[in-house]
Amino acid sequence: MASTPIKPTFDAEDIPAFKVGEYKSVDLQPTGGTPPYSCDVTQGDLPAGLSFSKDGTLSGTAQRPNDPAPPTVWFRVTDSFGLQGTRAYPITVLPRT
Repeated sequence: MASTPIKPTFDAEDIPAFKVGEYKSVDLQPTGGTPPYSCDVTQGDLPAGLSFSKDGTLSGTAQRPNDPAPPTVWFRVTDSFGLQGTRAYPITVLPRT
């Protein structure tokens, strides 16, 4: 009896807030499915100064705080067999203090 393939997803519960002018790197922890993974953004815009790598890392130095609310960005992970999973995260950027 064949088992149902497990779709990949991201294991990170949330994305900690970025602060304008400070570098930060956050691993969204792709999991499930069959590695290796390839990750990308499918919907929404990353805040200025941030980028998302194929390995599932969101990083950079944010340039502007969110106003009035953080954008919700949809991230996708694709495993080695082409199975895909998506997850949405709000990305908060706080002003420099």
